[in-house]
Amino acid sequence: MAPVRFGIVGVGGYARSYHTSISKLQKEGLARLVAVAENNQSAYRDQLADMLAQGTRIYDDFSKMLQREKANLDFVALPIGIHLHATMTIEALKAGCHVICEKPVAATVQEVDRMIALTNKMRAIVIIGYQEIFSPSIRMLKVRIMNGRLGRVRSAKVKGGWPRSDSYYSRNNWAGKLRLGKNWVLDGIAMNAMAHYINNMLFLASQEPKISAIPNEVQAELYRAHPIESYDTITLRAKTNSGSQIYFVATHAPENESHPQMSLQCENGEVKWRFEDGATTIHYEDGSEEHFDNQNSDIRTEVFRNAIACVRGKDVPRCTLEMGRSHTLCMNGVHESCPQIISIPSDQIMRMDILDEAGKPTGDVKTIIRDVDALMEQAFSESKLFSELNVPWAQRTRAVSLDDYTRFPSQKWIHQQRHKLTALPHKQ
Repeated sequence: MAPVRFGIVGVGGYARSYHTSISKLQKEGLARLVAVAENNQSAYRDQLADMLAQGTRIYDDFSKMLQREKANLDFVALPIGIHLHATMTIEALKAGCHVICEKPVAATVQEVDRMIALTNKMRAIVIIGYQEIFSPSIRMLKVRIMNGRLGRVRSAKVKGGWPRSDSYYSRNNWAGKLRLGKNWVLDGIAMNAMAHYINNMLFLASQEPKISAIPNEVQAELYRAHPIESYDTITLRAKTNSGSQIYFVATHAPENESHPQMSLQCENGEVKWRFEDGATTIHYEDGSEEHFDNQNSDIRTEVFRNAIACVRGKDVPRCTLEMGRSHTLCMNGVHESCPQIISIPSDQIMRMDILDEAGKPTGDVKTIIRDVDALMEQAFSESKLFSELNVPWAQRTRAVSLDDYTRFPSQKWIHQQRHKLTALPHKQ
């Protein structure tokens, strides 16, 4: 059977992961990298020369690549900025290609809906790169929720602290931005680096196969410690149409790195899941226990393996536009609930030079919120927002309904932006 033909946009940044996955599948005879579009070719001369030597055609423009290669491509893979997801996916679909688009689906729910409508019209395959959904541990949990062994998820919560330095926010022109020109980005820890874990909760909150629960009420508090436009720290609580409640607390300015952990309270048991290889422990109500993990699976490559199986008619997409829509809808609700990012006072922030192995400054700087690790632990334990713990710098927000919500920003959000949100008093 002929290899499935791919085109990739980009060489550096997260595109490296896509190239690694395609390279693995090429060695298995399953895939072939036909074309690459890279507009900054001088930065990747050696890599591009290697690709050319292997028969990959190189373009300096995405549209040009589509125009010349559309008949030679099965999938276009898009490891690109959030603000470009919708427009480039739509362009690829109109060229007759299937698409792998990096998470999140798009910045706004109306963009996602346009993508869904065109995908259905073209009868195309679009797979979203929330790779955690492709992992054995999440898939096994979904089966136990669907078949009743665990039963319905009553509540799900995640906490995590991943440090990010100034260089993380200067790596491109959209990192840490709410908007870039006329395009929404809404970048933030819950929209980008830890988007997977909110998406996982929404996926597991539904007992239906290949369906995620839909958030219908969201309350969030968004904070920034880094000198950015958007947020790096969040507490979030949401209700879903399945009757589940989800909770999320995370920061890019922790004192110590802590990988995501998830806890599920289900009808028939309790689940503890850890980022490290998806290590999962289930305590069932009947007293029995179960343990499993991701079996060292390369979950990023599984996204592409799924794409190959789909185009050959042997599988269906494991993460669809509709599933990813729930996460985007939740993120739009987050910004409706907290229309102004809350700056943490400077006396609660430490800015420290990052040193190399010789103890010399690298020129990069890390940001830490004082005592945030203990604060997150308490918030996670009690499923509370920071303001509900009477944190001096925290500000209360309102829960917002997402019933019939089809466009970000809403008129209410626009009104609040024009008049600036007046902080509600701290809960006493």
